[in-house]
Amino acid sequence: MEAGSGNRFGSMSFDEGVTYMKYLWANNTDGRQRRFSVFPNLEVCYPGGKNPGDYLLLVSGKALRHSVVCVIVASYVLNGTLDDHEMLELLEEVYEEGWQHKATDLPQIWFLKCILYWTTLQEEINYPQSRGRYEGRRMSFKRYAEAVLATRADSSVTLDDVMCRADDWKKGRELLDFPGAPSFYY
Repeated sequence: MEAGSGNRFGSMSFDEGVTYMKYLWANNTDGRQRRFSVFPNLEVCYPGGKNPGDYLLLVSGKALRHSVVCVIVASYVLNGTLDDHEMLELLEEVYEEGWQHKATDLPQIWFLKCILYWTTLQEEINYPQSRGRYEGRRMSFKRYAEAVLATRADSSVTLDDVMCRADDWKKGRELLDFPGAPSFYY
């Protein structure tokens, strides 16, 4: 395995991604920080600080926070790139399948899939669902789904509320009333 650039990856499940990042970590014997591009202006920088396989996702050289991903998700709905139902379907798809490039994906959809996959893969490495007591990527996907909920006119939650919930893991655990929530939400 070798770190490569961008679309050479094509598709990768979450299990494959965990294995890949742990492989890169283990074979980085000098401990120097390394980077590879997964999309123009989107880089994975490793090793990170928590666990073997951990990394930092950078957008234009800056660390990407979960609250910013919530804003990106909401903006895709608010600007009409996807409607709220399409966005929830896309979130469900990435949650279940991982990073799957489809020939029909427009560049902006592929970019969003890259962001969703690489931000949540990190959670699966540091807080794996397989340990039973952690939610791994599920916690992040819940917040991203709530960002979609916040775009609805009749929503009781604002995007600012969701952003706070995304960055404060201790506060953001109670579930919201969410008609049409994706299966990973409850």
